Amino acid sequence: MPRLEYVAFSNNSFSGELPPELCSGFALTNLTVNDNNFTGSLPACLTSCNGLLRVRLDGNRFTSNITNAFGAHPDLSFISLSNNQFIGEISTEWAECKSLTDLEMDRNGISGEIPAELGRLTQLRVLKLGSNELNGSIPTELGNLKLLFNLSLNQNHLSGEIPRSIGNLVELQYLDFSDNNLTGTTPKELMFCNKLLGLNLNHNNLSGDIPHELGSLTFLQYSLDLSSNSLSGTIPSELGKLISLENLNVSHNDLSGKIPTTLPYMISLRSFDFSNNKLTGPVPIDGPFQNASKEAFAGNSGLCGKVEQGLPPCNSISTSKNKSHKLVVSVVLSVFGVLVSIAAAVFTCHRLSNKPNEKTEEFLLVPPWRTTQWYNPNLPKQYFTLRIRIRINPPGP
Repeated sequence: MPRLEYVAFSNNSFSGELPPELCSGFALTNLTVNDNNFTGSLPACLTSCNGLLRVRLDGNRFTSNITNAFGAHPDLSFISLSNNQFIGEISTEWAECKSLTDLEMDRNGISGEIPAELGRLTQLRVLKLGSNELNGSIPTELGNLKLLFNLSLNQNHLSGEIPRSIGNLVELQYLDFSDNNLTGTTPKELMFCNKLLGLNLNHNNLSGDIPHELGSLTFLQYSLDLSSNSLSGTIPSELGKLISLENLNVSHNDLSGKIPTTLPYMISLRSFDFSNNKLTGPVPIDGPFQNASKEAFAGNSGLCGKVEQGLPPCNSISTSKNKSHKLVVSVVLSVFGVLVSIAAAVFTCHRLSNKPNEKTEEFLLVPPWRTTQWYNPNLPKQYFTLRIRIRINPPGP
């Protein structure tokens, strides 16, 4: 097949390996064999097909090592290797495919680090590397891909902080860094990605506050998922501006404070999860919170609201707090009274010790120890009864 240029037999049930002579004439421009049952390695001649424009191998069971399976293809605009069993690493030679707009390698067994050289693919619009075995950090250079609208690096072993340069991706609509080992804080620079429809940072080790700047991402629609991190502080009231958002998840963090009263304005919310935090106070009852499930608030012992949502009534918590407050005040006042009594006794002793000597005999008739007992009848008996013993030394000669 010396002059074969176009191969397309997708969505069939073909099996076996691709013929090694498929591209032996090096004239191949389009190879579309997705969604079959092909196995084995890729034809070695693909490396030398410099005229490739479009390649779809996704949805098969190829097992090639892709490290050197492709070369420099200056006209290649689309390639999908997704959902196979490819192994190996991402070659730096991909940076020579200057026309690439779509690079998809997700759902394979690809390992190694993400090459910083991918930041030179300035025409790239889709970069999917999720569900692999990638490690290392996210290259800062990815911030150069200013036409990118889908960046998916989820379900890998990536570590380090999220680069602040991600804020340069002003065309970004989908960002998924979930299920990695990312640390540091959530970049407030994400506010510049104001076309985002979905933002997933869940299942990492992110810490610090939820940036209030996320409230400016008013195009968010599909999801804002920050769950299963180590986020602290309060939930920003600015999130109430996300009136198009359908799914909000901040569960399994260390968030505290109240659920903002602005969140009922999120009229598009279909599901939300605040569970397993340290939230307190009343749960909103308006808007999407009217029919909320009890699972959405579980694991927050300080929340109160509707009994049918598994929450204690807010008035019972308030009454309990008032009783505790009154008890503390009573104890403090009682202790203050004891201290005043002690001060008075010391003052009396001091005055007696300064009297003239002729009063000494009268003073010596008083026993050397005096015991006084203090008891507050307004406190339960199990609290305490305070006894004070004061030794009164007679004045010297």
